[in-house]
Amino acid sequence: MNDTSMIINNRYKIIRKLGEGGMGAVYLVEDILQANQQIALKTIRKEMINTSTLSIFKKEFDVMTRLKHPNLARVYDFGIATKSQDTDNIKDTYYYITMEYIQGISLSDLLKEKREMSEEEILNIIIALCRTLEFIHSRKILHRDIKPGNIMLVESQEVKSQKSRSQEIKNQEIVDNSEIRNPHSEIKIMDFGLSDLEQVDRHLTKGTLFYLAPEVLRGEIDNKVDIYALGVTFYELITGGHTLHNKHRSKSIISNLRSEKEFDKSASIALEQIKNPTIKMIIDKMISYAPENRYQFISEVILDINKNLNKSYKLETNITKIAYVLGAGFIGRKKELTKLKDGIKKDIKDNKKILLVNGSTGVGKSRLYQEFKKYSQLNNITFLEANCSEQISITYAPFLDILNEILLSTKEDLINKYGPALKKILPNHNNLKEIKANPTQDPKTERGILIQNITNFLLDYTNSLSQDKHHIKTILYLNNLQWADDGTLDILHELMY
Repeated sequence: MNDTSMIINNRYKIIRKLGEGGMGAVYLVEDILQANQQIALKTIRKEMINTSTLSIFKKEFDVMTRLKHPNLARVYDFGIATKSQDTDNIKDTYYYITMEYIQGISLSDLLKEKREMSEEEILNIIIALCRTLEFIHSRKILHRDIKPGNIMLVESQEVKSQKSRSQEIKNQEIVDNSEIRNPHSEIKIMDFGLSDLEQVDRHLTKGTLFYLAPEVLRGEIDNKVDIYALGVTFYELITGGHTLHNKHRSKSIISNLRSEKEFDKSASIALEQIKNPTIKMIIDKMISYAPENRYQFISEVILDINKNLNKSYKLETNITKIAYVLGAGFIGRKKELTKLKDGIKKDIKDNKKILLVNGSTGVGKSRLYQEFKKYSQLNNITFLEANCSEQISITYAPFLDILNEILLSTKEDLINKYGPALKKILPNHNNLKEIKANPTQDPKTERGILIQNITNFLLDYTNSLSQDKHHIKTILYLNNLQWADDGTLDILHELMY
């Protein structure tokens, strides 16, 4: 299969494969609908799709939508890929998640390349990881798979600015890079596929063996399993790639995890690799066999580093503090969300096809929308959305955005049926290039014909989706309806009746 020829859902053009794991692969793609913006697209391999793996995949999306933090990748959409009209490469159903494309290097690759890092650089990484895990834990989520391979180092905005200034100086034939620090100065924690949300799955044994806390084998799991895994990661960074356990002897690792005496003996030998006695003491506490002997909260690691290494790291930066506001739990609108969910779980009585959500600024409408969209996507409901804007005076503007998107995946018979009418309002759409527009009528007749065609096209399009066994219903979401133009309101009226 030539991956680079694939266009997923007629929207995401694959550029190249970024990586591959046990369940699937991650691709760099261009979003055709967003001016070819480059993002990452994660999929499950066809042979791996089952109830269990799909549940894990959906949970990863659910968890990531709840976590908005500068050290976490932003997640965008969850979807089901269908066959592209332009290629025969996609022959089956693929589930996917789209997210921010992170350019950088993993700690794992950094260690493999034997790149030297100063003690200060390593401490900066650990402090950033502590702040991020503190935020994750505050949301009642455990990562359950903290390890160097799931931590990316990326260029900070500050370093990018430094590079830009350096280039300007270079262009002036004055070269001095002495103040340019390590270009990989920010971290991103990746892969929430094994994470725990609330108390669900807390008893299950999962994670990567070499970073697995002993109590996981006993089903005694809380935030301290992440503290342990971070301690092992800290150890590998500070020793330049040495491992706490012999990675070629899995049976001996499991034996050590089940025996405190054997564990302490093995850990004691490994810790001798650490030159700085204070850091050795901190890591020793992080990886203590008994969870009650570890730091009880990840923030205590920062406090101990400050106290014993004479540092002054803040528990939170001004930027990470904002995450606690932006990532606040969904509170106060659960009743309304339940009403929206009920409306799509059953046929709405009395032909009622529209629900209006109104309220003043700041009452939670945007968060309600985000939760409803997430629920829809995770339940195979097509979610079409557009914004009405006070600044845009184009007739049918929100429906133009929706039509522009769905025409990319419209079947040929519908293109031939409605294309001549739609060509007049979307003359440059790629799928309408070969379509000839209908003759122009007088303005009043033209308006009526166009509204009827847009309405019928939307209805026929959603009916065509219903033939897909994975598709349940279609949601049409219009934001800021108070600014809708008359044409948009007329189409809405036609759709309702």
